[in-house]
Amino acid sequence: MVEISVQPWADDPIAHPDDDALKRRPYALGIAQTVQSQSRTDSSSVFGLVGSWGSGKTSLLNLVVSELDNLDKTWQVTRFTPWATGDVSSLVQEFYASIAKVVPAKNGSKEKLKALAQIAAPATALIPGVGNVLEASSQHILSRVFPDESWSDLFEKVSAELSQTSQKVLVVVDDIDRLQRDELFTLLKVVRLLGRFPGVQYLLAYDASTLEETLRGGSERLGGFTASRFMEKIVQHPFIVPPFAAADRRRLMSDELVRIVGPRGSIVERDPRLSRAFEVVCGAMDTPRAMGRYAAALEQVLALHHVAEIDDLDLMVLTAIRLSYPRAYELTLRRRASYTTNQKDDEIVKGLVEEIEKTVGSDDFWTVRRLMLTLFPDALSTRSSYSWQPAYNGISNSEYFDRYFQMGVPFGDTSDIEVLACLEAAAEGDADALSKIVGQPNNVSFNVAISKVVRLQDQIELDPARRVALAKSLARAFDLASRARMVADTSVPEKELLHSIANSLGILGDAVPFEGLNEVFRLFSDNDDAIELWYLLDLQVREQRTDELPGWLDEVTDQVRARAEISILDRLKNFDNLRTDAGITTGVYFLKNTGGFQDLSSMLLQGIAQQDFTVIHIAALLVQTKLTFRNGTGSTYELSEQRFGDTLSELLPDTDFSWLDGDPVKVAVDDLTWGNRAKFVIGRRLHGGGF
Repeated sequence: MVEISVQPWADDPIAHPDDDALKRRPYALGIAQTVQSQSRTDSSSVFGLVGSWGSGKTSLLNLVVSELDNLDKTWQVTRFTPWATGDVSSLVQEFYASIAKVVPAKNGSKEKLKALAQIAAPATALIPGVGNVLEASSQHILSRVFPDESWSDLFEKVSAELSQTSQKVLVVVDDIDRLQRDELFTLLKVVRLLGRFPGVQYLLAYDASTLEETLRGGSERLGGFTASRFMEKIVQHPFIVPPFAAADRRRLMSDELVRIVGPRGSIVERDPRLSRAFEVVCGAMDTPRAMGRYAAALEQVLALHHVAEIDDLDLMVLTAIRLSYPRAYELTLRRRASYTTNQKDDEIVKGLVEEIEKTVGSDDFWTVRRLMLTLFPDALSTRSSYSWQPAYNGISNSEYFDRYFQMGVPFGDTSDIEVLACLEAAAEGDADALSKIVGQPNNVSFNVAISKVVRLQDQIELDPARRVALAKSLARAFDLASRARMVADTSVPEKELLHSIANSLGILGDAVPFEGLNEVFRLFSDNDDAIELWYLLDLQVREQRTDELPGWLDEVTDQVRARAEISILDRLKNFDNLRTDAGITTGVYFLKNTGGFQDLSSMLLQGIAQQDFTVIHIAALLVQTKLTFRNGTGSTYELSEQRFGDTLSELLPDTDFSWLDGDPVKVAVDDLTWGNRAKFVIGRRLHGGGF
């Protein structure tokens, strides 16, 4: 079980200038100086801070307030959060209450503001121009609190008193773009008309496109103005939140990766994939909030994976897609088969790319394409020089793809950590765990386990003794898999183990004891497998050694020859009980290539004389099969008339074969049993190019 330990993250604005990672403090000072210079105690101005969601508006607001305080300690700042109120009435009342918190207490200004707050919601009816008429309930409240005062009179008195105090008040209103349309109109009307007290300035923060979309969304007319022109009447001094610069993205991303991924030791600076992965992910993080969310999400998902089980760079890119482009993330999951195939057909690649554009839209297409191409260079590009070599445990490898979505090692998969542990034990002579892995009953698990056993050997330390011990363990594992016949085509992936053993033993020097190597070959219950390993090992040794071949190779060859002769005789004696794939051609041709048939010929002639078997049996076991394709019915194995008479003559010199000079026996060529093959050989010497 993976232990998750991540650094807490919350989408909170900075509270202190020392936390200004984006270096926006000088800009905040400029805004504060503008507020200071443009504000008067006898009027009211509205300043705007415009930026997209997540661009850092609230953090910049905090910096502005801090710098304003540094400029002039007499400023009184109050914050009003309109979207936290429950309804329009509460919004307006809370607005006046926010101002009342910071105005001077003398002359009853606070009490007058509280009275305005009590009747504020009905008072908004004045704004559209219906006259100075209050609802009855509001007039009752006003007369009870301030007898003989109308609402307009009270408003004028509050304004006059605030003007006399020379008090500087700044009302900071954040996130007004979150309001519903009626709430937004109410707020803007209050700021524009009911809140224009002398000395009270406003700093509104909002996303322009979202706010204008909200304003356009209803049927209420904007007095002949467009939404943007309407906001020009409200906000006299707009400021734009600086964009999230590319340099800032790179710097912050680099810092986060050092903190999050650095301790895992998975990223190598010289890795050619790193620079591209870094750039494309930075390009997708278009706001500071997006960067923060990404870093938190990446830290969380990395904690779910052991560093050896996935490729951290691929997980970095996939996490960016998941957070910023969820539809592309879902498409990736659906297109598993297409993306994990080394596809270089231009038309297929074009179709996959067009599907990406259709899924995410033209605005995001180029960014998403770069992200996807980083993960699946072979599937999404026809230019082989365009991309790097994907990691062996990357998402483009079908054996690892599911891990990136299931956040761990899924059912049917085999943990790399477990395989490495089994290989370490096998190198010490304990083959049980390794044999258990490749003996899993699930075919998918079996294939994946074999593949990982072969590939992960390079990750463990192997001296000659450990290398031989590992070869023995792999031989046991191969023999278990081969005898179990868990897959239809045992040449894949079982034969990969033979290549792996040969590659490992082929680099051994002359000092390796012959007995250890010979034991490797003896572990194969089917000598044909041992012969195949010999061919692979002989090829490996000859490719690596330009000088004299190691002495143990001849000794191993002699032992394999002796076993081949015994195996051929055993199969002839058990002719009627053999599996259909248990011919003698592998052994016969091995003996022919490594020294000839002299000893085997004597054994065969002696067996015939003792009536242990017949020439027909020998001929039948030399019959091979061929794969035949039939229209509409697929493929099937059939008996082959491939010429092998010369080999039979070499095996049995001076033998009279004239008794075979008859008409061929008609048999079903798709019947591969040895009894049928014994009939098949009759007459093939004279017909159809037989032996």
